[in-house]
Amino acid sequence: MAELERGDPREIGGYRVLERLGAGGMGVVYLGRSRAGTLVAVKVVRPGLVRDARYRARFRREVAAARTVTGAYTAPLVDADPDAEPPWLATAYLPGLSLDEAVGTFGALPAAVVRLLAAALAEALAGIHGAGLVHRDLKPGNIMLTPGGPRVIDFGIARPEDSATLTQDGALLGTPGFMSPEQAAGGRAGPPADVFALGSVLAYATAGKGPFDAGNRVDTLQRIQRGQADLAGVTDRRLRTVVAACLRAEPRRRPAAAALLDLLGEPAGTVHGTRWLPAALAEAIDARTARAPWPRAGAAGVVRPGEPTADPFAETAATAATGESGEAAGRPWERAAPDGRRGAPGGGAPRTRRRALLAALAVAGAAGAVALGRPLVGAFDRSPPPEDGRRRDPSDGPAPRPEAEESWRVRARYRGESPTGLHVAGGVLFAHGGEKGGVQALDPRTGEELWHRRWGDGDEGDFAAGDGTAYLVGPQGAETQRVRALDPASGDERWSYGPEFGSVHAVAAAGGLTYLAADGVVALDTRGGDRRWSAGTTAFSLTLGSGVVLADNGEEVTAFDATGGKERWSHPAENTTAVLASDGLVFVCDTYLSLAVLAAADRTVAWRKELTYPSTVHAAGGGVLYLSSSHRLRALRADTGRLLWSFPDADFLGLAGGAVHVWGGGTGDGTGNGTTGGGRRLYALDPADGDVLWTYDGAGPVDGVTAAGLVFAGLPAGYVQALRPPTARRPNGGTSGAA
Repeated sequence: MAELERGDPREIGGYRVLERLGAGGMGVVYLGRSRAGTLVAVKVVRPGLVRDARYRARFRREVAAARTVTGAYTAPLVDADPDAEPPWLATAYLPGLSLDEAVGTFGALPAAVVRLLAAALAEALAGIHGAGLVHRDLKPGNIMLTPGGPRVIDFGIARPEDSATLTQDGALLGTPGFMSPEQAAGGRAGPPADVFALGSVLAYATAGKGPFDAGNRVDTLQRIQRGQADLAGVTDRRLRTVVAACLRAEPRRRPAAAALLDLLGEPAGTVHGTRWLPAALAEAIDARTARAPWPRAGAAGVVRPGEPTADPFAETAATAATGESGEAAGRPWERAAPDGRRGAPGGGAPRTRRRALLAALAVAGAAGAVALGRPLVGAFDRSPPPEDGRRRDPSDGPAPRPEAEESWRVRARYRGESPTGLHVAGGVLFAHGGEKGGVQALDPRTGEELWHRRWGDGDEGDFAAGDGTAYLVGPQGAETQRVRALDPASGDERWSYGPEFGSVHAVAAAGGLTYLAADGVVALDTRGGDRRWSAGTTAFSLTLGSGVVLADNGEEVTAFDATGGKERWSHPAENTTAVLASDGLVFVCDTYLSLAVLAAADRTVAWRKELTYPSTVHAAGGGVLYLSSSHRLRALRADTGRLLWSFPDADFLGLAGGAVHVWGGGTGDGTGNGTTGGGRRLYALDPADGDVLWTYDGAGPVDGVTAAGLVFAGLPAGYVQALRPPTARRPNGGTSGAA
């Protein structure tokens, strides 16, 4: 904000002018206040443009567009007079920082924050496009981060999608660096142009620079038209998939704004309030909000951000902090931490959905495969729940539930807001995490540290393990990354590999070979790092199993022979949400809500299923496919899709130690029927029939692996916990070992 200058109006359309908010070539924006105390942003057209009939028509269009657009993440129009001298419009005042200011001052945002931002902006664009409009100038400067959430502002060059252009042919409307190729060429911009701009905005927020930045306008526009996007700084797999889909050169091949919400998956928190943002940025937004000239407290009709209100849907101090109703009065987001203290998990922003605390459960053993790629979420089942699964007689009563025992618990050296990730390789347990953290090797029997290593130069990195080897990847964001193969017991480097250019998107290892997705798909000897074969196929993720390497580039999945690298087949799949391989089958679920189950050898279709919200494809193994639908975990026969069993009210954690691990079951008996009345806990289920092998009623595990007969859980606040499963007596008289 700035003080008023000589010649600035003191009142516009009945609004008292308080300060300047900004100025540009088209006009000046003032902070105004109504007689009732409402703060507004008043945009006034510059006098020199008022006489331009073309611009006045454009301003009328802006007013009409602003009146049409509604939604939680746009700035509502309060008042306007396009025929006044000079014309003006007033929108709700949004205190906060623009995304441009936020990144320019505080640097690139964490991937988890950008994923939340992406969902909000996609919803905003869906509303804009649903009103028949195109924004045409989506850029960081037109996105405000406010206590009420992100907001898209400034419809200065928006127009109805089907209207004729009011500009000269070849005129460029928009901002270089955030234009679509069709805009950069002076062509017509429809809704896909906004989606392209959103991809550039998300890349900017993640990497701290635009994907087409070239230092000058001409070169930047040329890079856009040539499709030369630099996405090296977009290291999060899911975000990279979304950004790459948005930045497709052909408009018809970009997803609609609403479809992006499916690609992003279920949100891991709320964007209301400021706690979802990094602390320094949140404080700056709160400080700017506090400095605004709000009316005195209690003024009639005035609600300041964060004040209590009678409107149950308006933001209050409590809802801004929690995002949803909690359990503890006064501090509803608090949960007992593993050390007995209370507070938000990890000491950071409280999590508003349990899914925010879940990560895929790694499997140590079997094929020994590991994958460094995006989470397998976002598939949706349209069909009604089948009724041919196994059912217990309710008169039998609940099955006995042996309890696991805690063997040890330590706090990981490298901690972040997210729970500590875990892997097992060569009989060693690896805990890794933290934005600028590293990896720590632990003795699985005692929890004692064997060795540790940072990512490299203090930058964010990544970690994978498998086939008796640990892999350090990074540093992320560098022009060229390296993969370092480490001895699990000592941490000594066995070999390293760096692509000629670009990022390392995925690492997977099994059967004596290590596979990398970088500038192509490369197979290396796991022991020495010698190249065995390579293919030029681009891939953002790799999946191993059933004798094939599956390379997913966001448009199709290509199967290569795991040993020799010969391409077997390819399958079209736009922005997959799950790619799995097991039991001679490949499972591909794409953003068009179709699950295809294919023969790994020749792509013959075994069965298909059309899917819809809300379901998630999780894992496959032992002849079983696991997916969630209607708040139940369902186990299907992998070869036919027939239901085997289901488990109610459960969040899938993964397959480990011969068991299916879930968190939940508060409304079921562990057999798919009845109620437990025992609350939510960790359940280990028999893959064959879903019966409970054992449970654990401690802090909710969020990640886990097995080794040395123990199950390890990565917990909030950076703890690693070792559980010793019991040998459970089965209801039918048999016994089963959980490890």
